[in-house]
Amino acid sequence: MYSSSSKGIVSQALTGAGTEFKRLSEVLVNRHGALDSGVGRCYLAGLYNIAPWPIGDKKRALQEVLLSLGRHPGSRRNNYYACMMSLQAGEAAKAVSHCEAAMRARCIGPTEPDYCTFMTSEVQRLLTVAKARLA
Repeated sequence: MYSSSSKGIVSQALTGAGTEFKRLSEVLVNRHGALDSGVGRCYLAGLYNIAPWPIGDKKRALQEVLLSLGRHPGSRRNNYYACMMSLQAGEAAKAVSHCEAAMRARCIGPTEPDYCTFMTSEVQRLLTVAKARLA
């Protein structure tokens, strides 16, 4: 899964490896759902969010991340993804709410601390964008 991720999800989706990435993400969801605050669902959300048809599905992406967020609300990553995908869906008010929750959440688990600084700056940027869309 990390190999596919490092090579680019879009190019992997076009070559058939996207299907394998999806399968492996589903294994994480089904066998290790709580691992790293629901990272398997976040992998699925990321894949659905940026992959081209027939794999890509923005509504499903948001659905997956909201499932992860519902089970692991204290994760900054889960709130950040919900913020970003809500904003992409044109739901600025929900994006603001998720961004604000992300700012209150901690970077938890074995991987979130590795990119916490980046996530924090992105959440702040998205919060500004979402608030501007409400005005």
